[in-house]
Amino acid sequence: MPKRILVWDDRRHGTGSPVIDEQHRRLIAGINALYDGVEIGLPHAALRHALASVLALADRHFAVEEAIMRAHGYPDLARHESEHRALIAHASNLVNALDPARPARTALAFAYLVDWAEAHILQADKAAGAFVAARTQRPEPALADGSSALPEPPR
Repeated sequence: MPKRILVWDDRRHGTGSPVIDEQHRRLIAGINALYDGVEIGLPHAALRHALASVLALADRHFAVEEAIMRAHGYPDLARHESEHRALIAHASNLVNALDPARPARTALAFAYLVDWAEAHILQADKAAGAFVAARTQRPEPALADGSSALPEPPR
């Protein structure tokens, strides 16, 4: 049975943006699927692919989130963008830690991912969401290709 190391709660994690909240749900599902892969002992190559998929989801999500903040004049955008870039840089190194043969190392990697996601959503994203909601009710912009949705997380 799949485990959930990070569980979405609308009241706790909701930012006020349906687009951002749906993307957060997909990212959390991707992290949970990656964790399940480690738990069942997927080969390192499969874990590398699953992590790359989660990071691709995160990168696309960050672009959407930053576009929304930029469109609404969010004053703390530069710091927020910096947090996003730092996660992508650090998480890219985590693939070497995802090794079923080294459970302590894998646990530390997941602790980092879960703690970062939880703290970022609860602090930075909720603050940005409150700012955007209070500022205006302008529609959320799409990416250059016209989309704002993320693909399904890896399974």
